[in-house]
Amino acid sequence: MKITPANVRGGADRISAENTAVTGLPVPDSTAVSSGLAGFSTAASLAGAHEAVVSALKTVGGRFERMAQMCRTTADAFELSRAKS
Repeated sequence: MKITPANVRGGADRISAENTAVTGLPVPDSTAVSSGLAGFSTAASLAGAHEAVVSALKTVGGRFERMAQMCRTTADAFELSRAKS
């Protein structure tokens, strides 16, 4: 198996696709569940669940994108170093 800048960029594209997949996951609205549990302490805990899950998915997606950027930067650096040789 040979590692080339093109292979690394292809991997980066796949990692970026995971960012899109993760941030595109549907997050159920907890309002209906919360109202169904009125009177239970669990209901109050669910109030911020939607926002927390959306935020967490954005964080995870951002990490995928950062990893993809690092792969692309590595491929670019490798090509530049080969060009100077």
